[in-house]
Amino acid sequence: MEVEFEVVRFGKIRSDRFIEKTLQENVELLKNSIRSFLSEDNSVDKVYLDIIIPSRGQDIKVNIFHIKEDHVKNRLKFNYPNSIYTGSQTKLIENAQNQVWK
Repeated sequence: MEVEFEVVRFGKIRSDRFIEKTLQENVELLKNSIRSFLSEDNSVDKVYLDIIIPSRGQDIKVNIFHIKEDHVKNRLKFNYPNSIYTGSQTKLIENAQNQVWK
């Protein structure tokens, strides 16, 4: 299965370069982990996920709202329970145009 990611940042880019570097690393780690985890599942050709960078803290989340296949959603919920975005889809849309990285 191929996994496509869209990164969305809530709020503005932080002035602390070290936090920004940590956020970039956390995003890449989550992307690679999910790609590796879903690579063996051939029941679906492609999945689109949103990676969400919070306005505070460094806890990167993944939005599984657009996944139609329940078994894929359930596998992600089971294996990444603390990384699933449960907030408002409206907030996600409002922040979709924010600059992600410098």
